Amino acid sequence: MAHFLAKLAAVGGGTAAAGGGIVAGASSVFGSQGEPSEKPKVKNHVEETPPVAPTPKESAPESSCIVWEAEDPKGTPNNRSFKKLLEKYKSKDDFFQKWGDGSDRPMQNGFKDEIEKACKGTNDKKNVDGRVYVWWMSSSNKWIYAGDMHDGNHKWEEEISDKPSA
Repeated sequence: MAHFLAKLAAVGGGTAAAGGGIVAGASSVFGSQGEPSEKPKVKNHVEETPPVAPTPKESAPESSCIVWEAEDPKGTPNNRSFKKLLEKYKSKDDFFQKWGDGSDRPMQNGFKDEIEKACKGTNDKKNVDGRVYVWWMSSSNKWIYAGDMHDGNHKWEEEISDKPSA
């Protein structure tokens, strides 16, 4: 047996130099006294992981987009401010439902899309922490969304005392 191990060591050494590992493998088969040892039995343990439910993309600004109807601020762009908030809509859809086709103040073409983009904060349209401020310009009979009224993080409902109770 000793002769076998010596040969195995000589051949295994060459193999190990070439990247093999026969000696290590063979020596684990035999115990320290040259007797075959029993290989430990290892159960194949496959750990199951529960499937992870995909989480929907967060669209907080859009889904929680609050629309405030304000009184016409008058003045010129970048030189005006709201003085009175008239009504709060918990969502853009609530606003669209009230002022859609057939209402006495219907939305003109493109206005709904403008509000959608403002709620998402896309295409240079802005909101302030999920709030969009609009007003009805009675002289033109149309709804107005103005980007300048969304600059400077104005939370108009916190700055204006003349507003409906939430």
